[in-house]
Amino acid sequence: METLPYPINLIGKRLQGQAGYQPPTAENRYGSWHDRSIIGPDSPINEGVFLDPESPPHEAVVVDDEKDPFLSAAYVALQKNMDTYYGGSYKRLGLQVVFDFVKKQIPLDQKAVERFAQEKQIQPDQKVSLGNYREGGADRHQALLAGYLLERLIQDGKLSGKVSIQTKHVEGSGPQTQAIYTRSDGDKYFVFDLAEKAPTSHFTEQPSR
Repeated sequence: METLPYPINLIGKRLQGQAGYQPPTAENRYGSWHDRSIIGPDSPINEGVFLDPESPPHEAVVVDDEKDPFLSAAYVALQKNMDTYYGGSYKRLGLQVVFDFVKKQIPLDQKAVERFAQEKQIQPDQKVSLGNYREGGADRHQALLAGYLLERLIQDGKLSGKVSIQTKHVEGSGPQTQAIYTRSDGDKYFVFDLAEKAPTSHFTEQPSR
């Protein structure tokens, strides 16, 4: 299957002229949606909002650990998991542990996503906190949780490197969102595709932006 990266500016083109959208600035690299920075490649994840580049769009997923207790609780639980079972060895085992942890925190369940949208009458691009998908989510929800946890681990000095959220178009199945972790030396990056059994590592050039 051919996989092509989405140009991030597709979101801006889709939202152009809508109330609540502000174009990119020095502070908000990809613009903002209802006063939240839009999450894209190499942008901060926490306190941002993730939108679909395609039409018709899904919900706008908000990642904010000050407003969403699910996120802060997940980070605490992850650290306890690491400390209890792996002796706090984040740099050696952290990526796989995050990967497995995310799959348990947000099981992949598209029917649960559709059911929640129907029950709550979620409108396209309506802001919804990530924690609402703890009973079952799509790849975007898993990728955002993985990205958030990796970002926190990096900020707390438990991992080095950087993390990014990227959406690609997969021929035959549509958009696929992944968390990309890049080592601090820049020579190797890891793709968090939660449909796989582990993060996949790559020594080739950086993923397309």
